[in-house]
Amino acid sequence: NSNCMLKIEDQNTLSWYGVTNSTFTITDEEASYDMDFELGESLSDWSFDGNWTITDDVSYSGNYSAYCNGEVTSTMKVNKTLINSGFVTFYYKADFYYGYAYIRFLIDGVEYFYAQIDQNDYQTSGIYFVEQGQHDFEWIWESSTNASGDNYISIDAISFP
Repeated sequence: NSNCMLKIEDQNTLSWYGVTNSTFTITDEEASYDMDFELGESLSDWSFDGNWTITDDVSYSGNYSAYCNGEVTSTMKVNKTLINSGFVTFYYKADFYYGYAYIRFLIDGVEYFYAQIDQNDYQTSGIYFVEQGQHDFEWIWESSTNASGDNYISIDAISFP
């Protein structure tokens, strides 16, 4: 159905409510992503520094994901020209045991997402609006020098407008 909207109202005061500004679709179709790091997907526009690799150890969609572990600061980056404005979404999963670890997501050098990762932080989606045009997208993982090699981050199922 493509005519769905959300209405949220206060349980005690029904005159206090909000309704979404636009419709959305609920479907049983399987989700598709612009990048889920599967075999055969081009990585030519992507840059990976530090310990980023493509692995089948942990994934959200398909068999592979971008993966970084250890005592490092590492950046995964892509430059995209977007024809339409819309939302960028991605999923991440991280495990961290000692010291500290965090993930940052930046668009054109501006931080849109920051999370200090705790033990077994399961896959979560980030959703960020971006205008059409050319943009740099960066995922930065940092793990402390006290950390063991068990600390990791996995990024997967990225969608661009």
